[in-house]
Formats: sequence, structure tokens, C-alpha cells
Amino acid sequence: MNNLNEQIASYLVEKGLIHKEDVEKALPPNGPTEGISLEERLTHLGLLTEEKYRSALEQFFGVPFAAPEDFPREAVLVNTFSIHFMRESKFIPARLNDYVQSPGLLHDRRYPVGFQV
Repeated sequence: MNNLNEQIASYLVEKGLIHKEDVEKALPPNGPTEGISLEERLTHLGLLTEEKYRSALEQFFGVPFAAPEDFPREAVLVNTFSIHFMRESKFIPARLNDYVQSPGLLHDRRYPVGFQV
């Protein structure tokens, strides 16, 4: 278990949302921990709901999480960028749906930002 997961699990136990035994079930010391998040493990075992987990993380980190209603319902900036700007800004083709190209912006190679143009 990584250090952040340990801190979050300890916080959840401290707040009385789960028990120490629950952490051992969700993240056994000798079991694999890669590929499945702490949230997925706790919710899959029925130890916490997604809502309670996210609420606890908001308190843990001291910031509210974005909710679906915080995002626009329709694509923003549609047809606003010139081809020249997209080339200079290193946009890359990310997806083509119904003849609409969705480019990604290489601001960070791990997390391309996509929107329709």
C-alpha cells in the first residue's frame, strides 16, 4: 500500500467510517494492490459508498471535488481554434466521432485535454 493510501485509510478509520480490520480486508499486506484504487476496493466490499468516500476525501484534502453539474453539458470552444494555432500548440488527433475531430492538447503527455472542433 502506498503512503497516500495509508494516510487516507488511517483518516477513514480515525473518522469512524471504517474499521482497521476493514482496511486489512481491502488492502491485505501480502495481496496485490496495483490496478485497483482504494475507493474501488472499499466500495466493492460494501464498506463505504462512493458518496461517503468522496465526501471524506474532500475533508481529507480540504477541497471540494468537481461534480457532474460543474461541467458544461455541451462542448465549449467548438470551432474556435485555427489550424495554425492547433499546429503551433501541438494539438494531436485524439478521436473522430460522426465526422467531428476531437483533438488533444499535449500540455502533459500523460493527460491529453480533449474537446471538439
